[in-house]
Amino acid sequence: MIKLRDLITEGKPRAGDYVKVVTGEVGQINKVKGTIAWIKLASNRKSFFPSDIKNLKPTGKREKGKTLWTEGILTEGKITSDVDRAAKKHGIKFKKKVKTVFTNDFTGPNEKGEKVKYDDWMEYNPQNYKSQGMGLVSELMGKYILVKNNRSTNGASAVFINRKKDPKSKFTITYANSFSGAYISYEGVKGQ
Repeated sequence: MIKLRDLITEGKPRAGDYVKVVTGEVGQINKVKGTIAWIKLASNRKSFFPSDIKNLKPTGKREKGKTLWTEGILTEGKITSDVDRAAKKHGIKFKKKVKTVFTNDFTGPNEKGEKVKYDDWMEYNPQNYKSQGMGLVSELMGKYILVKNNRSTNGASAVFINRKKDPKSKFTITYANSFSGAYISYEGVKGQ
């Protein structure tokens, strides 16, 4: 017999379920409050490990008769994979480079700076820089917040952000025709 409570909470982690955390250790959910699941790990019996329930995915397996969940492990940043996928869709083949910059943009104006790695991707001399660039920007507008859109006679640049309170999730798409030729570029913090 199916209980009403089981139907309402189906697909959501709940107290008593087990979670395989990023380190590979299995812990039990003590309670779920709002969007946070508090997990008790065997290695640290006195404290609880918080995890956002949107990051928990069902494995389809069971642990001691309860549902086993796993924390979503990202192998690549979501922004970079979305930009790469959208670029391929519009025929853009980026030459991918990484540059390291010493900055205090993320630590604060009066704080010590840090080294930050940026993805710096370029497509030199695309077939039709304007339509490909506009297509890439319009594709990303559906997924990310457009902060700034600068247009000029030679092209445009669009600044996007994924999470408003996280400045590291800001990235820029530029397409233009310069003296050295047309290009399309992406620049953003590596791993976002």
